[in-house]
Amino acid sequence: MAILEIRHVSKFFGGLAANSDVSFDVNEAEIVGLIGPNGAGKTTLFNCIVGYYPPSKGEIVFDGRRMNGLQPDKVCKLGMARTWQKVRPLTNLSVLDNVVVGALRRTNSVKEAREHAHEQLRVVGLDTKSSLSAGALPIGERKKLEVARVLATRPKMLLLDEVMGGLNPAESEEIIQLIMTIRTKGITQMVIEHDMKAIMRLSDRIVVLNSGEKLAEGSPKEIVENPQGDLQVLWGVDIAVNEGEIVTLVGANGAGKSTTLKNVSRLVQWNKGSIAFRGEDLSRLEPHEVVARGVIQVPEGRRIFPEMTVMENLRMGSFPKSTRPDREKNIERAFSLFPRMKEREKQLGGTLSGGEQQMLAIARGLMANPRLLLLDEPSLGLSPLLVKNIFDIITEINRQGVTILLVEQNVYQSLRIAHRAYVLETGRVVLSGTGEELLSNEHVKKAFLGM
Repeated sequence: MAILEIRHVSKFFGGLAANSDVSFDVNEAEIVGLIGPNGAGKTTLFNCIVGYYPPSKGEIVFDGRRMNGLQPDKVCKLGMARTWQKVRPLTNLSVLDNVVVGALRRTNSVKEAREHAHEQLRVVGLDTKSSLSAGALPIGERKKLEVARVLATRPKMLLLDEVMGGLNPAESEEIIQLIMTIRTKGITQMVIEHDMKAIMRLSDRIVVLNSGEKLAEGSPKEIVENPQGDLQVLWGVDIAVNEGEIVTLVGANGAGKSTTLKNVSRLVQWNKGSIAFRGEDLSRLEPHEVVARGVIQVPEGRRIFPEMTVMENLRMGSFPKSTRPDREKNIERAFSLFPRMKEREKQLGGTLSGGEQQMLAIARGLMANPRLLLLDEPSLGLSPLLVKNIFDIITEINRQGVTILLVEQNVYQSLRIAHRAYVLETGRVVLSGTGEELLSNEHVKKAFLGM
């Protein structure tokens, strides 16, 4: 039986159709994956479902009730709760009190809310950290806290928006297990996720969006075999990075920033156009050959080796044969930039804090003697103090002669240090200029800086 019915829903922003005539059902206790390229309209559809945006056309029915026109707080009280792509815990409150905020949506009793909050922290595995400040949690635990807070609203259905975004494989596996645990409680879930292995593993059915329209719907097996499965993510992206520069790509989640980096490092293959590094066509190279040319990517989510020590992680960074003669010199450089790594050189990577893991990931990238360093969301999930530290270090790395292409959602900090920058929206470059020019651009200030 359908608990959620999406009927011919469209959402327009001026002349732009973010969603266009989308229809599908979600059945009780089902997990439905919502996938599609950057800018396909996935998060916009979530926003329409929970009342954050009113749909321009169509109808949304939840648990037999028409939702059009209801405010998000009313939708939440009816049993619909969602997470957000970028987690924003109440950093001045404890972990427990963050969840109490969610529980108070359903009761006026603080005692009852605290008891229920404790229960949800046990579900997500944060019960031993209830007294900590929420701001002290690393990104993986912040994601769990977000889930605990929405669970505390006693939902019939959860909308999970990239709840695995920015996590390492071990952290993603914990979220997968958490989603499966939530399912055993009879809670319906709809999941937006770019990790295709995870979404195929979790979902009973998958809905594919492209350019705001529903492209396909079916079981994971049917979607894999669907001949329409190739979706366009980037559209005529034209950027240049000059030697010695910091160039920043900014844009909303799903704009195509990370995909651009993956094309440069050859982790994905572009369909049209060309990418050249120091005059050489990269399309003929394998990823390890790109690394050998000096193009080194520090991926989103850190991706360190958790069962290896800090020193072992660093030595893995100099695995390419051409970099081994410089290994000891590069270790000294890494410890100079990141003194905390020297203090923890014998500690397992998986036991480091989120900020320390990010430092290790950058330090490991430097071990390969990069001529071009690709940094993907280096400040994701870090405290404000650590964010400033990371950007200061990026500036110092560039001062030492390393060219940098930076993807970052902290628009102010990234434009502050950038020589030049590009703004991506739905896979297209819409603005470019110096960092200073874009910081003063009215569109950038309104869209990204809240000004």
